[in-house]
Amino acid sequence: ITVYIYTDFQCPWCKRAHTHVLDLAHKFEKQVKFVRKDFPLDIACNSSMTSAFHPLACRASYYAKCAGKQNKYWRFHDEIYNNQEILSEETLINISKLLSIDINEMHYCLTSPEIADSIKREIDEGIKYKIDGTPAFRIFGEIIVGAITEDIIKDYLNNYPYITAEILNRIFDNKFIDNVQLLDIREASEYKTEHLLTAINIPIGKLQDRIKELDQSKTVIIYGNDELVADSDKAFNILKNNGVKEILILSKNLSRWKTLYKHKNLISTKSL
Repeated sequence: ITVYIYTDFQCPWCKRAHTHVLDLAHKFEKQVKFVRKDFPLDIACNSSMTSAFHPLACRASYYAKCAGKQNKYWRFHDEIYNNQEILSEETLINISKLLSIDINEMHYCLTSPEIADSIKREIDEGIKYKIDGTPAFRIFGEIIVGAITEDIIKDYLNNYPYITAEILNRIFDNKFIDNVQLLDIREASEYKTEHLLTAINIPIGKLQDRIKELDQSKTVIIYGNDELVADSDKAFNILKNNGVKEILILSKNLSRWKTLYKHKNLISTKSL
């Protein structure tokens, strides 16, 4: 599984979180991939910011990305954090010299649309997932702000590719349900009787032909008929074979959900 980290070079908590993530990456090295994403809380490049907060965060992200062009991203990354309290344009230039980075190439890179576009894509992704502070962690559609714990990671690892009703309820409660694509693979008549809010209905027999109706940029969470558990596994394989990257199956379909939450977050056409 993959954990995405949205972070800011001027954020003191991001510096602390980085050390914690290194420990987690070592502990779960065969099971979890951690991917860093730039989300500078700086009005200079982050359209979600309404006022100045970390005035050098965008610039630091540009420098680090450009250092990566010379195969020195992580060394530059670490030096920024080592000098976080005295960060300035001069500090960034001095780090470049310390790491023997070609200054002419660095200056050319800093003005290139490629680097600005790369960071903008990561910021836009964070905004899409409702990131409004750092550090923030995304594991499938769930967002955790501040710190991610071993227990949360194990919640997913111990059940993958299944997701428990408890985790899905947490996603509903924290208003992250728009970050995932719920897929109801039952027949239309069952779907009309009751279904999870926001779920799209594509019966298993039609999934191969209608797969383009899914928002594949989101984690797809499948649920089906309690008596036909194999259909969910079949749907998983169809999605996987068609290139969908993040797929989960609701463990025990709707039965576990209804037992625990008494129809919470279900909608019935009878009540409309």
